[in-house]
Amino acid sequence: ELNERYPVVRRRVLAGLAAARGVARLVELSHPVVEAGLYDAPAGTALVLANFTSRPIEGLTVRVPLAKPARVVRSVDHGPLPFTEEWAAPALRGQGYHSVAVFTTRLGLNDIILLE
Repeated sequence: ELNERYPVVRRRVLAGLAAARGVARLVELSHPVVEAGLYDAPAGTALVLANFTSRPIEGLTVRVPLAKPARVVRSVDHGPLPFTEEWAAPALRGQGYHSVAVFTTRLGLNDIILLE
């Protein structure tokens, strides 16, 4: 059980400091206090999600940049997920990402999303 709380003011200060230095979030999440780790491999991308809100999130919307188009987006916990793909912003294209996969999933304590 996670009983820690991350105060809104502290999150805003940290996010503001990163943004002021030009550090953009690679993965965009609709809920704060969810940690995302992105791991690229030749066969696709794995997105590891950890929920530190202490409660399930019924509709977590995720935006993940991709170096190559995805054929399928699959949650290890929930199976295939419907998704859309958008063009990546110029800053992401400069980092080698060509598109962004957008999807919504339910998140309990954690999950791994495979983008193949």
